[in-house]
Amino acid sequence: MNSSDNTISPLATSRRSSSTRTSSLTLRPVWRAWSWLDVTRGTTPSRAAWSVAALLLISVVACHGLRGPGAELGISPELDERGQDGASMAWIPAGSFLRGSTWGEVEYAFLMCEDARPGQCRRPWYLIEAPQAEVTLDAFWIDVHEVTNARYQACVDAGACPEREWASCQLWDTGGWRVSLPDEDVAARFGAARQPAVCVTWDNAGAYCRWAGKRLPTEAEWEKAARGPAGWLFPWGNAGVDCDRARHHSPDQEEPGCGVGATAPVGSAPTGMSAYGLMDAAGNASEWVQDFEDPGFYARSPTSNPINDQESAARVVRGGSWASDPSVLRSTSRGGFAPNHHNVYTGFRCAADP
Repeated sequence: MNSSDNTISPLATSRRSSSTRTSSLTLRPVWRAWSWLDVTRGTTPSRAAWSVAALLLISVVACHGLRGPGAELGISPELDERGQDGASMAWIPAGSFLRGSTWGEVEYAFLMCEDARPGQCRRPWYLIEAPQAEVTLDAFWIDVHEVTNARYQACVDAGACPEREWASCQLWDTGGWRVSLPDEDVAARFGAARQPAVCVTWDNAGAYCRWAGKRLPTEAEWEKAARGPAGWLFPWGNAGVDCDRARHHSPDQEEPGCGVGATAPVGSAPTGMSAYGLMDAAGNASEWVQDFEDPGFYARSPTSNPINDQESAARVVRGGSWASDPSVLRSTSRGGFAPNHHNVYTGFRCAADP
């Protein structure tokens, strides 16, 4: 994405805690500050209100710790192999859930970012997650795993999906977006059979889901499946992020992706499973969803089966990637890219109606 795109401007995350820290690549959505001002009609909380809300939330998170995926909520994941691709899918029952973030959660996200990347974070990145609202969805199925390279190749072999253009697949570094350098073999680094299929455009993702007899999930469906019905911060609960739960940019590792510098085979972090049974809903690959991007959508969104179908320059991406800091791995974090953008951070999973 070039600098003329005014919807998103990712920032590099070469966080250096010492002279031996190496630079790394991170997906960072930056949203226009005026989008939030439009949402709130010019009103924002005071700094004192931010701080009190954040302290309250931090106390709640510290007290609750890990809330085991589903058992505490009386949820036993219901899985079935469905669709042309035979992928395992999780059943998401009809009902309501809390979508978006409270003021305290927004401030907590900002503080998480500051902890990982001091001085590089901006509150408007997180303000687009509010207001929080109870949203009701019909039942649906969603893939347990991100679509893998092997499954995507099956779609290519069937003539239903285009080959990926690895040579033009983009990376982000301190100089901005760039294509891979001649000595970088992106396909070798990200193309193993069980790694998530990245370097796909929004159209590529949609083509695959149609071939499989499915569709991309809506943004609200994705969040419910990842977050569960109880408003958890992360798919696994409220405990913090570590490399056993999510492939991400861990500040104590010199390379992003928990020291590996790439995605992991899907399902490599089973303790990060969501209450409904999703794997890698935080980290590994961020994921395309159906909706057009609009930072102010939550202010006007319906509360029953919402989807933003008003055309804009970008489509929504959720979940954070192998190069994201922990604040982006929260289930409410929102971002987006132009639909023709393809990079080493973004993949997808499919959904299906009953």
